Amino acid sequence: MLSNKKLIDKPDLDARTFQEKLDSLTTTMAFKVQREAAQKGLRPLFLAADLYYLLRQMQQTYNLFFFVNADKRRYEESDWRAAYTAVMLPLVRSMIDGLYNITTILENPGPNGYLFRESGYRLMLEALGCRRKTVRR
Repeated sequence: MLSNKKLIDKPDLDARTFQEKLDSLTTTMAFKVQREAAQKGLRPLFLAADLYYLLRQMQQTYNLFFFVNADKRRYEESDWRAAYTAVMLPLVRSMIDGLYNITTILENPGPNGYLFRESGYRLMLEALGCRRKTVRR
């Protein structure tokens, strides 16, 4: 188990100073996208839902990092393991993918929104074992 002693000359960062504010900002952004995207002209209409869910997924992943790595959990609970932090590393990649998808969609919402939605359907069909038949010309 890790020691609770502070290291000399090591900066001390208290995540509570920004954790709740960032969580609140993300919630506000997600609700604003959900509520106002169509009114602001974001087309196709399903993009508001896609962007909303991408934002909320990243927000909950962010909250999981803080939950697992909280000082109280790390230093006071005997079941905590350092491997939990390592196992969560692929979720960082997932968050980066989500931010990339949002940025790419918003660069050209019409075509990129359809591509994003279609790729999800394609991957789902492939996972179910359905193969796309190619048409020969």
